[in-house]
Amino acid sequence: MSKKQPEQPNNSSRRIDRVLALVALAAMIWVWILGGLRSEENLLPFIEEVQPEAIRFERIEGETFAGWDQQVEGEIVCYVTTATADGYGGQLKVAVAISPQGRVQALTIVDHKETKSYLNRVLNQEFLETLEGKSYDEPFVLDQDVAAISGATYTSRALTESVRKAVRRVALNQLALKLTAEYIPKTKFGVPEMVLLALYVISFVGLYNRFKYKRAARWVSMLAGLAVLGFWYNSPLTLAFVNKLLLGYWPEWQNHLYWYLLTGGVLLVLIVDNKNHYCDWFCPFGAAQECLGVIGGAGVHSLGVFRGLGRWMPRLLAFSAILLALFFRNPGLSSYEVFGTLFSFLGSSYQFALLGLVMTVALFVKRPWCSYLCPLRPVVDYIKLMRNWLIELWRKLTAKSISL
Repeated sequence: MSKKQPEQPNNSSRRIDRVLALVALAAMIWVWILGGLRSEENLLPFIEEVQPEAIRFERIEGETFAGWDQQVEGEIVCYVTTATADGYGGQLKVAVAISPQGRVQALTIVDHKETKSYLNRVLNQEFLETLEGKSYDEPFVLDQDVAAISGATYTSRALTESVRKAVRRVALNQLALKLTAEYIPKTKFGVPEMVLLALYVISFVGLYNRFKYKRAARWVSMLAGLAVLGFWYNSPLTLAFVNKLLLGYWPEWQNHLYWYLLTGGVLLVLIVDNKNHYCDWFCPFGAAQECLGVIGGAGVHSLGVFRGLGRWMPRLLAFSAILLALFFRNPGLSSYEVFGTLFSFLGSSYQFALLGLVMTVALFVKRPWCSYLCPLRPVVDYIKLMRNWLIELWRKLTAKSISL
């Protein structure tokens, strides 16, 4: 008996998909522009919050202000400036009050893109207070002179880096103090990065048609992804990663090498090999669903008349989430994945309820989240569609030029 071939889309369906792909691209560009035209936040309330004792504030340059004493006329009691750094969800912005001696007096968060639960973890452990009193000539290096908050390293680093930028800028430009050499971060290459590279290699080898241990290799890859990328490192690929790329948030590679290897690696493999190694081979949440499926005997179930809904639901969810992120300039604002809830046991009651539902259904239906809710598969399908279309156009143009 011959093996059944997957159903191929007809020309009409392919044409509709391509038209919709162009419409989606145009919509994303338009919303990206609209988001950029939104007015900037009013800084004055944040400036007054970090130094309420000053009688008035005067803008010196850009977003740097001088605060004048209420008691002694003409005496500057502080300088207040803002600075940004890359957190887990995107750029994090702080307002910092700096004394005339170059020490941090107070600070507050002006804007952020972090997941609420992780930011609350940092704030509840009074991380901001540990930065107060630090001097411009201190290194401001996480795990060196600043203690990171466990489980919120990216947020801790972003706050530390932004405060360091702020205090050094004022020390140089307003106080004319001599700065120490700029700290150059060391490249962080550890177990998570090594495991990630190993998973890419296993998936490439496993996808060879004649590799007889393909099933075993896939399970090794999935369980390693579940243990390391999921429960240990808690950094699976999410829609927020994709939104970061679209918004142009390119974090410092020395401290975010894992992010570049994961996001860039998946995109590179898609473009070159036209295959989705991540979702099928080492996605931690996909592996968790398959493990439950083995226990419950899950199988593939047809949606029958609702087949179209199952196909378009994740597409519409992903598209809506991306548009919201582009408009509000917040990569993680509309990400609805429940990965973090499973791997860190943090989240809202809604997230825990959705996670419980997905995990229960996974006992009987193979990868229900991946099939009907995950926003990453529609993104992957979109990239594949555009890639294959461009290759087809290139071949037609090449063939036409040769014939001429």
